[in-house]
Amino acid sequence: MTEGANGSQSRGVDGRGHSSRRRPEDPKAVPFESRWHLAAVGTLAFGGSVVVLIAAGRPEPLRLVGFAAVFGTIVCSLLSLFAYRVEAKRLRAADADWRPVWWAYVLAHLLLSPFFVTFVYLLQRWRHVGLGTGIDGP
Repeated sequence: MTEGANGSQSRGVDGRGHSSRRRPEDPKAVPFESRWHLAAVGTLAFGGSVVVLIAAGRPEPLRLVGFAAVFGTIVCSLLSLFAYRVEAKRLRAADADWRPVWWAYVLAHLLLSPFFVTFVYLLQRWRHVGLGTGIDGP
């Protein structure tokens, strides 16, 4: 509960007493550590390299690199489906301010583009809990 300028009290942005962002001066702000978001990073990185190889016209010497990029994209994309759930559980256990709706990310990942969904997930994660190892959110 926060107290406003006129003495009124509010429960915060999401109604549970949590604000949408973690404040460093807040003693309840628990540092969150997890590396599962790297599956989403891999999906974007490998997917981007596939796009670059396609744009380059797929020269013969890069055929093996293209195969590795496609394989990496598939593996990381599948790992991302599990990563959404695992990170949501860890965020809840750490009592972090951000509570992603993991099943919505999985559903969107399967129905829409995995690249768009992983980008949105990483952006939201960066905004709320940071990406770890010196890449903290705003």
